[in-house]
Amino acid sequence: MNKRGIILSIVILSSLIALVNLVSADENQTQLDKAYQCIKNKVAEDCSQLTIEEEMFSLLGLGDYKNCKSSFLDNSLSLNNDQQQCWPKASCKVKDTAIAILALQRAGANTDKARDWLLNQSKVASDLVWYLQIESSQATTCNIKYDNANHNVNIQENKKPASGAGNCLSVSENGYWLKLSPSCLEKEYTISCDKDFTTTLLYKTQDSPTIHVSQNINSEVAQGEAVEKVAYKCFREGTSCTYEGGLWASTALYVLGIDTDPYIPYLASFAEDKKTLFPETFLYILTGSDEYLSVILGTSFKGDFWKVTANGKFYDTALALLSLQSQETPETTSAKEYLLNGKTQNADGCWNNLRDTGFLLYSGWPPITQEGPTRCDDDSDCASGRKCIENQCRTQGGGDECSRDSDCEENEECVGDICVQRPITDCTVQNKYCVPINKCESPAVPFEDLTGCYATQVCCSQDITPSESCLDNSGIICANDEECPSGKRIFGTSDSENECCNVACVEIDQEEDESTCEASGSAFSCKSSCSSEESQIDTLTCELSVQKCCQLKPKSGGSYLWIWLLLGAIILVIIAIIFREKIKIFIFKTKSGFRKGPAPRETRPPFFPPRPPRPGMPGMIPRPRPFFPQPQRPSPVATRSQIQTARSAKDKEFEETLKKLKEMSK
Repeated sequence: MNKRGIILSIVILSSLIALVNLVSADENQTQLDKAYQCIKNKVAEDCSQLTIEEEMFSLLGLGDYKNCKSSFLDNSLSLNNDQQQCWPKASCKVKDTAIAILALQRAGANTDKARDWLLNQSKVASDLVWYLQIESSQATTCNIKYDNANHNVNIQENKKPASGAGNCLSVSENGYWLKLSPSCLEKEYTISCDKDFTTTLLYKTQDSPTIHVSQNINSEVAQGEAVEKVAYKCFREGTSCTYEGGLWASTALYVLGIDTDPYIPYLASFAEDKKTLFPETFLYILTGSDEYLSVILGTSFKGDFWKVTANGKFYDTALALLSLQSQETPETTSAKEYLLNGKTQNADGCWNNLRDTGFLLYSGWPPITQEGPTRCDDDSDCASGRKCIENQCRTQGGGDECSRDSDCEENEECVGDICVQRPITDCTVQNKYCVPINKCESPAVPFEDLTGCYATQVCCSQDITPSESCLDNSGIICANDEECPSGKRIFGTSDSENECCNVACVEIDQEEDESTCEASGSAFSCKSSCSSEESQIDTLTCELSVQKCCQLKPKSGGSYLWIWLLLGAIILVIIAIIFREKIKIFIFKTKSGFRKGPAPRETRPPFFPPRPPRPGMPGMIPRPRPFFPQPQRPSPVATRSQIQTARSAKDKEFEETLKKLKEMSK
């Protein structure tokens, strides 16, 4: 093949790869559109047929579609002269009200009343055992004041207090701390010592030996004063703390920008006992600690999805994606590819049900805000002055046709071949960065009025891209078929798409999907019952025993037939280029009538039989006439110029054939 042919082949192959990627991206968007449409179909005209839970998660997935927000607000309870609001109306719950706050914020509604009710449900975390620790480098005498009374305590050289301090403080079981009485947790303690000293609060659960140290440590010089108070809280239902409700409530307040530090000790202390609730996802949002991230990306991840709670893999995957909204990891990429592979959605387009679908859309993909694009079917779904373009409500710009953003004005972008105005409040359009709420710290400045970020993010003036590489952390980058041993992963490095370990990597132990049904192809899905368009397959199993494996009945047609025809044409062109010399010879032989085969058989001159004897001449045999073969006329020989003319004609025919094939591939 000559140089020109090689270059043309490379160009065609590059175009082929780009086309395949375009098809893949288009298919992903198609699967997302199916999920959005599934929720729309269930919402119908007014949300009136949905449960409270379904209303909440439809708002999370779509925003205020078909005015579902009004229906949801009607199902709330107003308290304290309409100053507070909670859900559901029949019996207010902390968890439901917390999710309601996230849903209302997603729909662009005011959340102040729900926030005030939630804050009113907090109380001191009395379910924990609390200790006061006083330390000094040498023996010291300290004064502890509370309830307007002073109590002297000697801290010995071995760092143990010699005695308690009144009715509220007694010597702890191990002798090193002062234990707070449960009835004295809300009191304030002022400590002063005659030597330099430090104080802090310790806590643990009733049944756990693990001691946690609070974040606040006070260091004072001699005669200085340190104030300690148990300011750590939980969320209550009745008189008891609710752990799951506390996880959701703390996350909702975090999203609203309210300090959640007082709630973390209670949630962290009971995390080990509440593993089935997947608490690490919430705690990672609240703290950003690698301790919780390692659990999320470790044993909780099942290769393509997360599965921890009794709510199923789609709900748990949504929880994990919610906690990882600010990060793009191999796990999140794999999970999204799994969700959009065409096999995990049911015939309606939902992932299992409306709750899981709305939650996944909210957690896994950037929300479409009211100020920016909104999902739509036609112009009637959009606010006044906006049009439905490519299933998104957009403000039309100059209306110019376009193929790329550069064809439009500076404040416009190309959507559906039409220039439309960019949302002026979008964070990234304003050259800002979406970062976790607790990471936008001074000197960075948050822009809370700018939208376009995930719920757990804020628009910030500075990015938080990691600067240290895996090597900077003395780490080892694993190969594609390797992973870090449990608890040995280094997070937040800047240069590695694969895992970075602080020890040698190990081979990945491939786990089979528990559902043989969903692993069998896109036509199979697990459902509570099969529709009329599906048939039940008893030989394949689902993760939940109550579900049936349903196979979609074959349908004719295909929306990508033209793409595959085009791909076939491109492949034919490539083959024609590679084997063009052989094709030229074949065409020449075909049109010239030249064939391979055995040489023709020899012929002899014609033989004439002897004449019969004439009458009257018995026995006489006539002499045969001598045969003289006629000389054959020699065949004309083609001249060199005639051969070249014939070849030029054949080449011209071949070039015209290639030209037609190239035009077909455009």
